[in-house]
Amino acid sequence: MARQKLHIDELYEVSGKILVEKGYAGFHFKLVADQLNVSRSTIYEYFSNKDELIASLMVHLMEKVMSEYERPDSEPAPLARLRKMFDSFMKYADIHQILLFAPFVNG
Repeated sequence: MARQKLHIDELYEVSGKILVEKGYAGFHFKLVADQLNVSRSTIYEYFSNKDELIASLMVHLMEKVMSEYERPDSEPAPLARLRKMFDSFMKYADIHQILLFAPFVNG
């Protein structure tokens, strides 16, 4: 039997990967549910449709990125700050592919 509880970060991570791999048209709750080993109804407890999930994922990703860039003075040396920014860019290298789907998301 599939597990029925999941953490929202797991849901976002898997959803992001599927969006990058399959695109907006290929993104379905069934794919997400299968990869998370939950039923589709478990995902519907969090989001009523794929557009709501994708929009929430986009907001989540942008908040994560912005939180990293709001602390520029955490590194005193300019080169260390530049390195930290570069590391963040690399960590979120696929984010642009997800944000390209914004025009397709209803709402």
